[in-house]
Amino acid sequence: TLPQTVHSPTIVLDGTTENDSTLVVTNASGTIVGTGTAIASGIWNISATLVPDTANVLTVTATDIAGNTGSNSVTITEDSTPNSLVISTPAQTLNADNITITGFTKAN
Repeated sequence: TLPQTVHSPTIVLDGTTENDSTLVVTNASGTIVGTGTAIASGIWNISATLVPDTANVLTVTATDIAGNTGSNSVTITEDSTPNSLVISTPAQTLNADNITITGFTKAN
């Protein structure tokens, strides 16, 4: 299962299908964004590049050696917004050897 939002423009899709099947990954406009072949055990993995800050609909189509096809789609958003860091304490300049700083940032 893939997350719906990722923080990298490149992802790796993986799965299983029939041995030696050819796989093609396309985006919503039908552009091929990745290709691969399932190894003898049927395992495959393909790198694909996402468009930042938009819902990327990726469809993986597998074609076996007999020409039969099957496909599945997933929607993933690449969040390119940089993480910001807010420091909430200490709010002043301190002159000490041990200082504890607390704060928060955007979750992954």
